[in-house]
Order: sequence, then structure tokens, then C-alpha cells
Amino acid sequence: MRLAFIAALCVGAFGTTVQDVNEFVDTVLGGKIQTFPDLDPMNARGRYVKLGNVIRSDWTANLKNVQVTGLSKVRRSGDCAEAKALPSGRVVVQCSLSMDAAVVKFTSEQSYLGGRPDVIGVTATFPPHLVSLHAEVGARRYPDVKLTLRSKLEPTLSYTNLGKLTENRAMKNGYSYSASDTLHRQLQKEYVDYLAQAMMGVPLPYGR
Repeated sequence: MRLAFIAALCVGAFGTTVQDVNEFVDTVLGGKIQTFPDLDPMNARGRYVKLGNVIRSDWTANLKNVQVTGLSKVRRSGDCAEAKALPSGRVVVQCSLSMDAAVVKFTSEQSYLGGRPDVIGVTATFPPHLVSLHAEVGARRYPDVKLTLRSKLEPTLSYTNLGKLTENRAMKNGYSYSASDTLHRQLQKEYVDYLAQAMMGVPLPYGR
């Protein structure tokens, strides 16, 4: 009986075409997830960072008003894999996503040797990245969604209100790391939660 049940699941999953899976992912990314008001811009937690050497840091910064933009523009890249049925009744959806417009912005209260802080604006613009999506959906359960970056995040930085300051190595390394870590955390937590909620609202093409 159990073997027959598993066989039925496999027939259901493999009866679904790649195009069906593509349409499911497109509807999630281009439709349902767009209804969440806090998706773009997405607020992130501020942080206190050491811009120079971790042990002996001459440059420190208090990052505030942190926002991530561009995640509403994440889209499917190429065809998804064929759906795979699991004995639990869930279905595995695997796809490559393109993140082409991610930007992290924040205000930095930057100080040297504990002196009076300089308040500057920092914008970290990320080049296009591919992200691997792995999701287990269906069976009337909350989707299990995982995202994996395919390459290292390396943003380009720009500044406002620098005044007489010029970018130094400590600033570049510290702000690049902070922005990359912020984007990675938002992808792995808040954005994944939005994806899971969106998938709950989109019917699978072969039923649940």
C-alpha cells in the first residue's frame, strides 16, 4: 500500500512539466511576493562595526537607517529543474534566481580614535548575482525554503556628505563587509520568510 502511495506521488510530480514549475516560480516572484509592503525597501538592523583591525581598531562606525532595496526585482534565471515528489507528499522545487538590483544603504556615524563622529551616507551597490532556490512545498505544510548565493558578494561603494574625508582601506573593507553581511542575512531570513508566505498563496500546478 505504501509503495503504491509513493508511486502515485511520483507520477503526479513527474507528470508536471518544467514549464509548470517555471510558471509557479514566476507567479511567486512576480506576483504574490509583490503584495508584501515591507519587501522593498526592506529595513535591516543597525550595527556597530570596527572598520580597521579587529583587535586594534582606530576607525569605528555606528550604522543606522539600514535599508536593502532591489529584492522585489529578483527573478527566475533559466528553466527550473523538474519537480521531485517526496514520500511525505511534499514536492521539491529547485531553480536559479537572478538578483540584479540589490543595494544596501545606511547612515554611518564614523569616528577615528573615539573622536567626534562624521556622519556620512553609504550606498553599497551589488553586481548581478545568481542565487540557488531549494524549496519543499505542499502537503498543507509551511514551505521549507533555502537560498544559496553562488558567488561572493563584492559591492561597489559610494558616499554622500564626505566633506574633507576620503575613502581609506579601513572604510572600504569595513563597509563592504557590513553591507554584504546585511544583504546575506536579509536574504536568509526576511526574504526567505516572504518567499515561503508567497508560495503558500500560489497553488501548485499538480495540486497539494
